[in-house]
Amino acid sequence: MARTRIAGLDVFTAFEVPRATQLADLPTIAQGQAEDLKMEEFPYRVWLSRCGPEDGETHRVSVEECINGRWTQIARLEPY
Repeated sequence: MARTRIAGLDVFTAFEVPRATQLADLPTIAQGQAEDLKMEEFPYRVWLSRCGPEDGETHRVSVEECINGRWTQIARLEPY
């Protein structure tokens, strides 16, 4: 388990959430409407945005957790 700071809180995840520059170097597992899935280690997924502030995007990285069988966004990291 790794401790990650999300919204000022310590959250224990299965892995440390990499920076956007590190995620960009990873292969894309799947593509969403505006984000690329870069990491998936159940129950977490890490997405890297393909959009920027000009598209209305506010953050570069999103983290989801599977809660009761549904993927729920738990954090948005690295604001533009």
